[in-house]
Amino acid sequence: MRPALAILVLVGGLAWSGGARAEPLAYVALANARKVAVVDVEAGKAVRTFAVPVSPHGIAASADGRLIFVPDLLQEKSILVLDALTGREIRRLDVGAPVHHLTLAPGGGRLYATLTAAGRLAIVDLRTWQVRTVEVGGAPDYAVPAPDGRRVYVSDIAGSTLAVVDPGAARVRSRIQVADGPGHGAITRDGSLGFFTAADRGAVSVIELGHGRQTASLLTGTDPHGVAIGARGTRLFVSNRGDGTVTVIDLARLEVERTIPVGVGPEHLTASPEGRRILVALPAESLVAVIDAERLEVVGRIPVAGDPHQIAY
Repeated sequence: MRPALAILVLVGGLAWSGGARAEPLAYVALANARKVAVVDVEAGKAVRTFAVPVSPHGIAASADGRLIFVPDLLQEKSILVLDALTGREIRRLDVGAPVHHLTLAPGGGRLYATLTAAGRLAIVDLRTWQVRTVEVGGAPDYAVPAPDGRRVYVSDIAGSTLAVVDPGAARVRSRIQVADGPGHGAITRDGSLGFFTAADRGAVSVIELGHGRQTASLLTGTDPHGVAIGARGTRLFVSNRGDGTVTVIDLARLEVERTIPVGVGPEHLTASPEGRRILVALPAESLVAVIDAERLEVVGRIPVAGDPHQIAY
């Protein structure tokens, strides 16, 4: 049996109030609306919306739930650090270029930002607020850290490689050849396997990380975009923008188990902290769809005040 898996793209992020954690809330980047929606998934509604002075495509939340990180995809070359409860700006982190996606490191000590147009990865130390950048080349899309935090795998959506970055040394250690245009990704809990979307092939590439090679390609649907792992780590969920569906792959057999219709142009996927729900961004409909990861069906559609993209807990 294959080891259990967990997506490492979006972690952390419980709303903070009065020094105690509330039930988990999701933070949704609304790019064209220049807003961040705060969503109570259990209640099935957005409970707050913050206006921000940027066009956020990516978003992340700190491990303690006190902060959210909001970058600009278009022009602004910094990441806003906001109070998660009030949306108040606390500081700005200069990273030198617009940011596509954000990823929190295991343990929450570092934040990774892909600077797609600049061909760089920004590494933010969240204890000191120091920012370092690494030339990774190409068009870096997603940064997926290994569970032990010693390596970060950065996909080049314009090429056919993963840059293997040592975040402590802030340098590229090696590169892994994969199918054309690797995008969003996830890594197993033991760090042995990685899964990255290959949109042009309508597939997800399976990477044996220890040996640095692609071992399989799992067909999904037209223009796969986001990935997430559900409860118990036994299923991979992949959004297909061209089909309006989410493909569910049984990871023990590496076979498609079900295809779920979700709406027009599904993009980013995020698993809830306990993995029972998969959130699906539907920017064309200004909705976040909610999939029950056990029943494999849509159980909710939450309106948000703009076009949703990356989602963080």
